[in-house]
Amino acid sequence: MRWYREPLATLLYLIGGAALLVVGGLVTTLIDKCLRRLPPGRTACLLGQHRRAGRYPGAGSCTYETSCTVCGRVLRTAVIHEHDESGEKNAGCVRMDVCRRCGDRRPTVVHRVHIKLGEDLTDEERAKLPSWRTVTPCGHIEICDDCGNHDVGLSETHDPPYPKFGDPCRRCGHWDDDGD
Repeated sequence: MRWYREPLATLLYLIGGAALLVVGGLVTTLIDKCLRRLPPGRTACLLGQHRRAGRYPGAGSCTYETSCTVCGRVLRTAVIHEHDESGEKNAGCVRMDVCRRCGDRRPTVVHRVHIKLGEDLTDEERAKLPSWRTVTPCGHIEICDDCGNHDVGLSETHDPPYPKFGDPCRRCGHWDDDGD
């Protein structure tokens, strides 16, 4: 039995659709009347659609607030410094960066490094490495040109004699068994 062949079923479908339209219209009208009673512009704030404006309160402050221009609610607060990165480095390569607005000081370590392979290190350079570090012949060692700080890099560069799978490294004997 198809609904368009039965007159009673067709009538019920039409009545149901009309009832949904009437109820939807009534709900929309009620919402509009309630929202019109609110002060102008506050409707969007109730729906979470604030008009945003940012500002730095007070001179010399780095607190940034984002607030609504209509209702005045503070939506977000953050501290944003503008550090000047032109300070002098000390012997340990530490530079003090100073905020232009509030004077906040932040130490920053700035090294100028060159990279050496572990097999190319001299005995003097090996002595400067921490005793708990193990250096492989293929490991990258970063050496600062200014303070002489030595540290072990996170990667290794292996040198197989032939570029095919399964050849061991010429320097350290590492054999890549998974093909990477």
